[in-house]
Amino acid sequence: MAVGVTVLIVVLAVMAGFEREVKSRLLGFAPHIELEKMEGGEKQLIYNWREVKAQVEKEEGVEEAYAQLRDFTILERFDLFYPVEYRAIDTTNMRQMAALEELVLKETYGGTADMGLDEKAVVAESTARQFGIVVGDKILLHSARNLQQLAEAWKITDRPLIAKEHAGMFEQIRKDLRNKMTVENTRED
Repeated sequence: MAVGVTVLIVVLAVMAGFEREVKSRLLGFAPHIELEKMEGGEKQLIYNWREVKAQVEKEEGVEEAYAQLRDFTILERFDLFYPVEYRAIDTTNMRQMAALEELVLKETYGGTADMGLDEKAVVAESTARQFGIVVGDKILLHSARNLQQLAEAWKITDRPLIAKEHAGMFEQIRKDLRNKMTVENTRED
């Protein structure tokens, strides 16, 4: 009986430790409540997020409020395009940065969550594996919010080059210029 109780106490202690770890890692990084601005039945960006954050932090029982941008995007790597979801955090929020730092695989990849102000990103290991991304690769993220504008820009690249489209006209201009030029002392005038 005493051994059974001891085992039960150990299991409960381990589970309590596991529960704390889960809360610390998962719940510390994932929001319990998400605020979204809806207009006309569509989600809108919250441009005054700092004011909203300050207002939420004043509510009783709120330990922390933070901004997290989550959206769908097009990931471009080596001229291949993939739809992905991304999350961006406020890098001035030290708790978020500390939680992110814990997730970075320093030994495996030598990475850090401290990215400075240049064009660096922390990519989830599962995403890196799925798309073959390695440290040092260049990836581009294209917002899915402006796909119509991107489509218009891409259509321009489908048009023939001006030189090819108007080749006859350019050839005539070259002939006219040659006929009007004279060469004296190996110099064109």
